[in-house]
Amino acid sequence: MDQYTFFVIVAPVAALITSVAALYAWQRRIVPGAIMIMLDLLCVTGWLMSSSAELLSRNPNMVVVSAKLTYLFIASAPIFWAAFAMQYTGKVKWLSFPRFLLFWIVPSLTFMFAQTNELHGLIWESPEVIFVNQNLRFLEVPSYGSWFWVHAIYSYTLTFLGAILILREHFRVAEIYRKQSRWLVAGGVLPLVFNLAYILKIFPGLEKDFSSIAYAFAGIVFSIGVFRHGLLDIMPIARNTIVESMKEGVFVVDKESRLIDINMSARKLLLLTDDSIIGKQIEKYIPEI
Repeated sequence: MDQYTFFVIVAPVAALITSVAALYAWQRRIVPGAIMIMLDLLCVTGWLMSSSAELLSRNPNMVVVSAKLTYLFIASAPIFWAAFAMQYTGKVKWLSFPRFLLFWIVPSLTFMFAQTNELHGLIWESPEVIFVNQNLRFLEVPSYGSWFWVHAIYSYTLTFLGAILILREHFRVAEIYRKQSRWLVAGGVLPLVFNLAYILKIFPGLEKDFSSIAYAFAGIVFSIGVFRHGLLDIMPIARNTIVESMKEGVFVVDKESRLIDINMSARKLLLLTDDSIIGKQIEKYIPEI
């Protein structure tokens, strides 16, 4: 079985996974970040479907049209991922209406250049529709145009931004949220590894971009975070906006009486200026407990 046939077989299963995860996110749409992660997963679903259509199309023109359509989803997914990370961590300043439009300048130009590539070659240079086997066709791209690299750098920056925001939050919140963020960071970075391997031709003979499949695996990772760790039920933003603003001191301890979280009022009570107490036995600081 060649890599293209394998993709056509696996893609529908992957699309089903991302669709189910998106549906669950829609059911939790009142939770901050749920809509953005749903749109991100739907972009991955569209990417999988358009990539499959590229391979299955009998008409060479439809192969090109399907390949161009993928850029609608490829360019949009990193924005929704970054927006989800901002909402998840409470960094929503850049998501206000005027500012959020700025995020779409590069993706909009990327999609437009993809549709008109024959005029300038800014996305693909000398693309050619070839037969990969008796039933499947493929748009072979010998090299990429200058704007493609602008799009790639921009997309990677947004994806890493989302991962960094979540990773930063990971070290600031209680253990219950850290289980979520581990899965989120893994899901956000995994597709980048596959995409870089494809673009940089790290694996000889790998001609088909499996990044969309990797995003589907990221959907599995997100689903684990959703179903096992309450990703869209328990959000660190609730802790940051409610617990930190309470006048009462709040201490969270584990079964070993180690402090795993403390709010600002409790820090003032113990005259603490940092989080050095985190992970230590609370009896040492409050013997009466």
